[in-house]
Amino acid sequence: MQPFRPWPTLQVARHNRSASVSSAPITRATPASLYAHSADRSLESNTDKSEGCDVPDIAKQLITQMEAIIIDMAVGGGRGNNLTEADCGSRSD
Repeated sequence: MQPFRPWPTLQVARHNRSASVSSAPITRATPASLYAHSADRSLESNTDKSEGCDVPDIAKQLITQMEAIIIDMAVGGGRGNNLTEADCGSRSD
């Protein structure tokens, strides 16, 4: 049995591009299913993490996937989950 590979990863192997477009916040569970793996659907930003949790939050996983050119474009709401507290967002990093 082969390990699970997310849709965008399969598309990169075929030299195709992937995008996520949502009217909901891009870090919510349904749009995030394209690029993130999380045991807690509410782990949208790093301020939602429990003490000792070493799993990257959903917003961080999106950025990682975009930096790796697995997700080429993401459009949706939830801007605050990607901005630092200094920029009126909810991230502490």
